[in-house]
Amino acid sequence: MSDAADTRARLAAKVIQGADGYLFHRDHDAVDQVTGALPLAPQDVAAWRDSIETRAAWCKANGIAFRMMIIPEKHVVYADKLPPTIVPAADRPALQILASLDADTRALCSYPVQPLIDARSARETYLQTDTHWTFYAGFLAYRMLVDDLARSVPLPVRIDEADLSFAARTHVGDLGVRLEPERDERTETVGHRTARPFQRVFENKKFSRGALSIYESDDASLPRCVLFRDSFANYIIPHLIPTFSRLVVMSSDSMHYDLVRAERPDVVIFTIIERFLGMLDGTGQRHLPDDLTGPDFAALTGSSPTELAAYTSRA
Repeated sequence: MSDAADTRARLAAKVIQGADGYLFHRDHDAVDQVTGALPLAPQDVAAWRDSIETRAAWCKANGIAFRMMIIPEKHVVYADKLPPTIVPAADRPALQILASLDADTRALCSYPVQPLIDARSARETYLQTDTHWTFYAGFLAYRMLVDDLARSVPLPVRIDEADLSFAARTHVGDLGVRLEPERDERTETVGHRTARPFQRVFENKKFSRGALSIYESDDASLPRCVLFRDSFANYIIPHLIPTFSRLVVMSSDSMHYDLVRAERPDVVIFTIIERFLGMLDGTGQRHLPDDLTGPDFAALTGSSPTELAAYTSRA
């Protein structure tokens, strides 16, 4: 067997064939986490609790609105499409962490399982052949975030569902491509009926952790935002860009305090897919937040926060 065929076979082995053409994955210990077979140990829960509560408290002390969204796995939102042997548990890591937070911090954190289930009556919220959610679900997540943020920060520009335009497309997802033959699906992209001018004033062209982009809208009076995210936020970012005067987007699950100090945003948002809360690394150790001990901002991005502050269309 060739190296390419061997790689494809290994990837295909991690694909779960569900009902009605839905594909699920075993990547990053997702199934063991969702089913409760790989719960967080008390010290792991404490590490996440302390990290999230510290982020929220620091932002509050500095006059910054903080929000965190844990993005549910497709296994949870489309549990009815899973094989009957895979059942989401009530003690999975996402719920362990949320239950551990103090009341004030918990109010700043969302985990929109039921809204994404309910929205399926209108449009699909996760892709059949992909690990990711749909563009429509990304818009719903955006609306949940800004509706909540609007209680703390004036948001004059907010994208409504009436502002959206939908276009059909054929998509071969990151699970469908693992199969032989490949599996595709019909889905939709989402755009805005009215274009709102913006510029991407910086991009470091990384494609994993440390990827960094800065967007600016034409209206300098709008609030500013720093977003720490993973790939699921790609479906949210197009709606955030016109909502803020400056949006700094970094691929990281850590809080880079030096970046936030340099940017002085009105809002800090974290989005993270739930499997990243409790996955094991290559040595079998739990992947935990490392805000203070992990790689620093410059090492991850190739830039310093003060250098980034100079990238602006209004300099």
